[in-house]
Amino acid sequence: MLDSQDESLMGFVQQSQVLFTNFVKQISDRHVPARFIFCGIGESTEKIMAAHASADRYFHAVGLGQLPWEARFEIVSSAAEKIGIRNDRDTTIRIARISDGFPHYVHFISEKLFWRVYEAKNQGIITAELFSEAMADAASAMDISLRGPYEAATRKYSDDYESVLWAAADGHELSRRSADIFTSYERIMKARDQKPLDRTRFNQRLNSLKKPTHASILSGTRQGWYEFTEKMLRGYVRLRAEQSNVVLDMDHPA
Repeated sequence: MLDSQDESLMGFVQQSQVLFTNFVKQISDRHVPARFIFCGIGESTEKIMAAHASADRYFHAVGLGQLPWEARFEIVSSAAEKIGIRNDRDTTIRIARISDGFPHYVHFISEKLFWRVYEAKNQGIITAELFSEAMADAASAMDISLRGPYEAATRKYSDDYESVLWAAADGHELSRRSADIFTSYERIMKARDQKPLDRTRFNQRLNSLKKPTHASILSGTRQGWYEFTEKMLRGYVRLRAEQSNVVLDMDHPA
């Protein structure tokens, strides 16, 4: 079922890219006196406009990196203050860490947490139990375009793909060497008191995560280097790790 959904989703995305880039080209060719601001997530404008080779000529591209650490803090703290939530620094750091620098995740996780606190009617106090419930709420409510690939990549006969995927999302680097991912993996498995795979089997799992059978959730940027094919999936993977009480390293350099 997931494979079928993934194929349908990919077909929809590709068709949408074609329609979008054709729309942009037509606007320019017809000299329509209007300006548009488009936002997209990808490695570059060229990748987003891949459906039409010349479409990127019509754009002035402005690249935006991950949201700075302090800005994430501000989103959580200012919202909590406005609605009377007694927020603590540890909670703010946890949300900022999980978010992977995407404002969407900061807002989304904070919203789920604040609703849990509101419904608890406990004078606005954030507890460990409420935070855990909010993580579960966020994971289950996330868009199928994020949940689907994750489930397709990890729900296999072998149950060790999830830990490998968590390791790939560790730290702040968007593109990571397999050796560094393996170091993260060993730390995660040690913290969970579980026996890790040996390096050969680990590499096999890592390479499998690049295949369509695993939703191609990872891509190889060059030999021995890996990154998430869909950048927002990295934040979702961090969320799922947190839900399983796995603490990943900071997703932004200190």
